[in-house]
Amino acid sequence: MSGHKITGIHAIGVEVPEDMSLKELMERLLEGGEAELEKELEKELDEETRQPETGKCDCPACDPDKDTVEERLFHPVDQWQHAVDVASDVHDAAGSLEHALFELGENQLAFDASMILSQSLTLLRDIQRKRKEVAE
Repeated sequence: MSGHKITGIHAIGVEVPEDMSLKELMERLLEGGEAELEKELEKELDEETRQPETGKCDCPACDPDKDTVEERLFHPVDQWQHAVDVASDVHDAAGSLEHALFELGENQLAFDASMILSQSLTLLRDIQRKRKEVAE
Protein backbone atom coordinates (compact mmCIF):
# COMPACT_ATOMS: atom_id res chain seq x y z
CA MET A 1 0.00 0.00 0.00
CA SER A 2 1.37 3.39 -0.94
CA GLY A 3 0.08 5.14 2.16
CA HIS A 4 -2.04 7.56 0.13
CA LYS A 5 -5.56 7.94 1.41
CA ILE A 6 -8.67 9.22 -0.27
CA THR A 7 -10.31 11.94 1.76
CA GLY A 8 -13.82 13.10 1.10
CA ILE A 9 -14.66 12.58 -2.51
CA HIS A 10 -11.31 13.52 -4.04
CA ALA A 11 -9.60 10.80 -6.06
CA ILE A 12 -7.30 10.41 -9.08
CA GLY A 13 -6.87 14.12 -9.63
CA VAL A 14 -10.52 15.17 -9.91
CA GLU A 15 -13.33 15.63 -7.43
CA VAL A 16 -16.07 13.09 -7.90
CA PRO A 17 -19.74 13.87 -7.18
CA GLU A 18 -20.91 11.88 -4.16
CA ASP A 19 -23.74 10.24 -6.09
CA MET A 20 -21.50 9.02 -8.95
CA SER A 21 -20.71 5.31 -8.89
CA LEU A 22 -17.20 3.99 -9.49
CA LYS A 23 -18.43 2.24 -12.63
CA GLU A 24 -19.85 5.50 -14.01
CA LEU A 25 -16.63 7.33 -13.16
CA MET A 26 -14.50 4.70 -14.92
CA GLU A 27 -16.73 4.76 -18.00
CA ARG A 28 -16.64 8.54 -18.24
CA LEU A 29 -12.88 8.67 -17.79
CA LEU A 30 -12.27 5.89 -20.32
CA GLU A 31 -14.54 7.59 -22.85
CA GLY A 32 -12.37 10.68 -22.62
CA GLY A 33 -14.98 12.46 -20.54
CA GLU A 34 -12.35 13.67 -18.12
CA ALA A 35 -12.55 17.22 -19.47
CA GLU A 36 -16.36 17.09 -19.47
CA LEU A 37 -16.35 15.86 -15.88
CA GLU A 38 -14.02 18.68 -14.85
CA LYS A 39 -16.23 21.30 -16.54
CA GLU A 40 -19.28 20.02 -14.66
CA LEU A 41 -17.36 20.09 -11.40
CA GLU A 42 -16.02 23.60 -11.98
CA LYS A 43 -19.60 24.84 -12.39
CA GLU A 44 -20.50 23.29 -9.04
CA LEU A 45 -17.55 24.77 -7.18
CA ASP A 46 -17.75 28.21 -5.66
CA GLU A 47 -15.16 30.57 -7.12
CA GLU A 48 -13.63 31.02 -3.69
CA THR A 49 -13.09 27.29 -3.16
CA ARG A 50 -10.15 25.24 -4.32
CA GLN A 51 -10.39 24.32 -7.99
CA PRO A 52 -10.02 20.62 -8.86
CA GLU A 53 -6.75 19.38 -10.25
CA THR A 54 -6.74 18.54 -13.94
CA GLY A 55 -6.05 14.84 -13.38
CA LYS A 56 -4.44 14.62 -16.78
CA CYS A 57 -1.29 12.71 -17.40
CA ASP A 58 1.31 13.68 -19.99
CA CYS A 59 0.47 10.94 -22.50
CA PRO A 60 -0.31 11.89 -26.13
CA ALA A 61 -4.02 11.17 -25.62
CA CYS A 62 -4.30 13.81 -22.88
CA ASP A 63 -1.88 16.35 -24.27
CA PRO A 64 -1.29 15.85 -28.00
CA ASP A 65 1.35 17.98 -29.65
CA LYS A 66 -0.50 20.27 -32.03
CA ASP A 67 2.44 21.30 -34.22
CA THR A 68 1.59 19.12 -37.22
CA VAL A 69 -1.32 17.06 -38.49
CA GLU A 70 0.73 13.89 -38.03
CA GLU A 71 1.33 14.70 -34.39
CA ARG A 72 -2.37 15.34 -33.81
CA LEU A 73 -3.28 11.97 -35.29
CA PHE A 74 -1.60 9.80 -32.67
CA HIS A 75 -1.57 6.04 -32.92
CA PRO A 76 -4.39 3.93 -31.41
CA VAL A 77 -1.78 2.34 -29.15
CA ASP A 78 -1.42 5.75 -27.49
CA GLN A 79 -5.16 5.86 -26.93
CA TRP A 80 -5.10 2.37 -25.40
CA GLN A 81 -2.13 3.36 -23.25
CA HIS A 82 -4.18 6.28 -21.98
CA ALA A 83 -6.99 3.84 -21.09
CA VAL A 84 -4.43 1.68 -19.26
CA ASP A 85 -3.19 4.73 -17.34
CA VAL A 86 -6.72 5.75 -16.33
CA ALA A 87 -7.63 2.19 -15.27
CA SER A 88 -4.41 2.06 -13.26
CA ASP A 89 -5.38 5.30 -11.50
CA VAL A 90 -8.81 3.85 -10.71
CA HIS A 91 -7.16 0.70 -9.32
CA ASP A 92 -4.81 2.80 -7.16
CA ALA A 93 -7.75 4.87 -5.87
CA ALA A 94 -9.71 1.72 -5.01
CA GLY A 95 -6.71 0.37 -3.10
CA SER A 96 -6.34 3.62 -1.19
CA LEU A 97 -10.04 3.61 -0.39
CA GLU A 98 -9.90 0.04 0.90
CA HIS A 99 -6.93 0.90 3.12
CA ALA A 100 -8.59 4.07 4.45
CA LEU A 101 -11.80 2.24 5.32
CA PHE A 102 -9.87 -0.54 7.03
CA GLU A 103 -7.93 2.04 9.07
CA LEU A 104 -11.27 3.57 10.12
CA GLY A 105 -12.40 0.17 11.36
CA GLU A 106 -15.15 -0.06 8.75
CA ASN A 107 -14.54 -3.70 7.87
CA GLN A 108 -17.72 -4.20 5.82
CA LEU A 109 -17.05 -1.08 3.77
CA ALA A 110 -13.41 -2.11 3.39
CA PHE A 111 -14.60 -5.50 2.11
CA ASP A 112 -16.88 -3.74 -0.39
CA ALA A 113 -13.94 -1.61 -1.49
CA SER A 114 -11.82 -4.75 -1.88
CA MET A 115 -14.44 -6.06 -4.31
CA ILE A 116 -14.10 -2.85 -6.33
CA LEU A 117 -10.33 -3.24 -6.13
CA SER A 118 -10.62 -6.76 -7.52
CA GLN A 119 -12.93 -5.62 -10.32
CA SER A 120 -10.64 -2.73 -11.19
CA LEU A 121 -7.70 -5.13 -11.44
CA THR A 122 -9.67 -7.37 -13.79
CA LEU A 123 -10.60 -4.34 -15.88
CA LEU A 124 -7.00 -3.11 -15.91
CA ARG A 125 -5.73 -6.50 -17.11
CA ASP A 126 -8.40 -6.64 -19.84
CA ILE A 127 -7.45 -3.17 -21.08
CA GLN A 128 -3.74 -4.06 -20.99
CA ARG A 129 -4.47 -7.19 -23.02
CA LYS A 130 -6.41 -5.14 -25.60
CA ARG A 131 -3.58 -2.60 -25.79
CA LYS A 132 -1.12 -5.42 -26.43
CA GLU A 133 -3.34 -6.77 -29.23
CA VAL A 134 -3.53 -3.34 -30.86
CA ALA A 135 0.26 -2.92 -30.57
CA GLU A 136 0.87 -6.21 -32.38
